[in-house]
Amino acid sequence: MYKRQILHPDCAQYFCTENKQPFHFRYHQEQAIEIAHRQENYVVTTGTGSGKSLAYIVPIFDDLIRNPEQKGVRAILVYPMNALINSQEKELKKFLKNVPETHIRVEKYTGQESLSKKTEIQNDPPQILLTNYVMLELMLSRTHEAKFVESQNLRFLVLDELHTYRGRQGADVAMLIRKLKQRCGQKLLYIGTSATMSTQGDRDDIRNTIAGVASKLFGAEVKPINVIDETLERSIKRAEPDLEELKQAIANPLPPEPIDLQANLATFKEHPLSAWIEMNFGLKDDYEHLIRRTPIAIATGANQLAELTGHSPQNCADKLTEVLLWGSRTKGLTFRLHQFISQGGSVYTTIEPKERRHLTLDGQYTTTGDRLLFPVVFCRECGHDYYICLLYTSDAADE
Repeated sequence: MYKRQILHPDCAQYFCTENKQPFHFRYHQEQAIEIAHRQENYVVTTGTGSGKSLAYIVPIFDDLIRNPEQKGVRAILVYPMNALINSQEKELKKFLKNVPETHIRVEKYTGQESLSKKTEIQNDPPQILLTNYVMLELMLSRTHEAKFVESQNLRFLVLDELHTYRGRQGADVAMLIRKLKQRCGQKLLYIGTSATMSTQGDRDDIRNTIAGVASKLFGAEVKPINVIDETLERSIKRAEPDLEELKQAIANPLPPEPIDLQANLATFKEHPLSAWIEMNFGLKDDYEHLIRRTPIAIATGANQLAELTGHSPQNCADKLTEVLLWGSRTKGLTFRLHQFISQGGSVYTTIEPKERRHLTLDGQYTTTGDRLLFPVVFCRECGHDYYICLLYTSDAADE
């Protein structure tokens, strides 16, 4: 990035390790920086925790370093939730702290700021403004905030979590973007991010779908080639297990787990079912390019394994569960397991011995025989149940 002069050398001062060593950007981040350098719109669709934010923060910082005279809002970053804005503000200011005398300013403008803070931002707008789409719409209609959206230097519009803008809300945001484009009168660079937008079809199908959706939302072309996806590698390097290996792996108990963590991890990665799980639950080979599979339930995977090996679905499910838990202990699988449990209602019961007390999920004060009902809570550590009640004492009793 620096050798090819795509990034200004001073960027290394902002994006560096604690030892002041410049970041080694990942491949998808390098792709984004190169596309931004060409002044083309793009969408980053890599997974959660992959560093998508750097894919737009770095180009914005690079632009501001090259143009230190820029005043007013240069980049508007739109997030669907204020919690994300708060998190992003901390991340941005972490980079700014690396250069104490920096001219770059970042502020959040969500509607939750104090009046004095809002006034301060209105009187002296930062180059980078973090907001949500509701506030962006208000900026377009309120005169005292007009300078944010009418900035002659406005260049970047970033929409995080693109998949949240769908249906009527998506149409509202699309109209909002067009109003912003009309008000500022500038040619904007549109950037979108999303970990989950489309999983149907092959890689080209997915890119075309995402590019089409993003182009409609932004009202500007996003080329399919500018949809930046993931470059994935297998965590388990052993060869694909053959049918006989799979049959034996289901029929036999798992090997004893070594006490040493590294040895345990190595044993896990050599097990036939570990390799089968990675390629049937996590990854899919799409014309020599690995992509994430659509998530499936353990029961679905067990049925596939049962059909392949001739073992019963229950035996396959039990064995898969054992191996998945083993993988969780060793951290040998690079994808996450999710367990969905629907929230239960409150439990109410009478204060009586367990064999006689009345249990109900219906909120009420009394049950048969005018017995009082009390809400019950459960200890997160041991699961023991406790009554919730307040004890009132009279003044006479206190005396």
